[in-house]
Amino acid sequence: MFRERPHIDGSFLADTSDYLPDGKDPKSVITLDWQSDPAMEGKALEFVSTYSKSAIWDLLEQGKVYARTMEKRGDFETLDLVS
Repeated sequence: MFRERPHIDGSFLADTSDYLPDGKDPKSVITLDWQSDPAMEGKALEFVSTYSKSAIWDLLEQGKVYARTMEKRGDFETLDLVS
């Protein structure tokens, strides 16, 4: 939470536990982790060394695909959506 609203914060070098607020139920925290996407398995070095504009857009599109998978699984049900 920041200024009484939920926000996303992260780093590809961080551990999931770095973002779990003290006393917060882990089931109430949504973790967006590129390493959880089977399509990204083994691509850590490729991810870090990606420079072309098209490769960056490809990563963004893969993130959208995986987000749809997460949505179908119900991973986002705990979100308190702010309109």
